[in-house]
Amino acid sequence: MPNPWDRQPHDEHSFESGALPCPSCRKPTASLKQFAYVDWFVFYFVGVAASETHYRACPKCMRRFIARRAAYNIIPANVFWVLFVLPYGLLLTCKSFRTGHSPEVFLSATPQVTTPAPTGEAVTESADGFPIVVGALLGWVPCVGFAFGLFAFVISLRHNGWRMWAGRWALLSAIVAHGVLFFWPR
Repeated sequence: MPNPWDRQPHDEHSFESGALPCPSCRKPTASLKQFAYVDWFVFYFVGVAASETHYRACPKCMRRFIARRAAYNIIPANVFWVLFVLPYGLLLTCKSFRTGHSPEVFLSATPQVTTPAPTGEAVTESADGFPIVVGALLGWVPCVGFAFGLFAFVISLRHNGWRMWAGRWALLSAIVAHGVLFFWPR
């Protein structure tokens, strides 16, 4: 006797649906994945600031995204990178090897999914805030801080509010720290 569940109709939202296009590379895939991962993570010795992003892509693009985000967060997350960012990235990388679409793709469980436009559209304001904060935190560091401070200042030129002031602080702290180091009597 055959299994009665085999005769049940499958709707378009079943997890066995055919190939769907990857929002990143536009290639059809039978294993579209959607994961939440760390967009940015900053540990500044008295606290932690982090943001997560939801990303939908084929397994190859998903692994590339996870590796890029993990590499981007090595310096700002420092100690917490080994404790949180790396293990979670490895877990999601392993999950990306599973066949089939992830359930979140069909359930629309996320309010906003990050999918990079292949045309290279402009960076959002929230993404601009992260390098400005990193530059403000690392502007005083000898040797490399000036580059971080200058980079944060250049990015902050097109912003108002706290981003503008954080960029100015980054450059000012870099100039003061490097000026003291350069002109300090030996």
